[in-house]
Amino acid sequence: MLAFLVIAAAGAYGVFAVAYRSAASGGESICADYLAREELAYLEAGAFSGSVGWLGPAGENRQNGIEYNVTAEVSAAAAGTKRAEVAVTWRRKDGRTGERRLVRLLEVP
Repeated sequence: MLAFLVIAAAGAYGVFAVAYRSAASGGESICADYLAREELAYLEAGAFSGSVGWLGPAGENRQNGIEYNVTAEVSAAAAGTKRAEVAVTWRRKDGRTGERRLVRLLEVP
């Protein structure tokens, strides 16, 4: 009987640990997505080309103790547009890395 309780408790802990890691990873991805969309908004508002780094306010790319590295590449595309690709990378608290990329065509004024 005691062995059954130990096995059940270990199983419950395993499920909890997986759910916790999944929720933390989801929160990091949501934050990275927000930063990428904010960077795209800055790119859309300005006349940028080539490689650029984080254009937002200083320190805003650090959230919940995680430093997010934001880079963008703006290149010519079809007539009247530029192609903007934003990459957000980060190192998770467990040491693994994450990455989020967004691509958008921007109108050239």
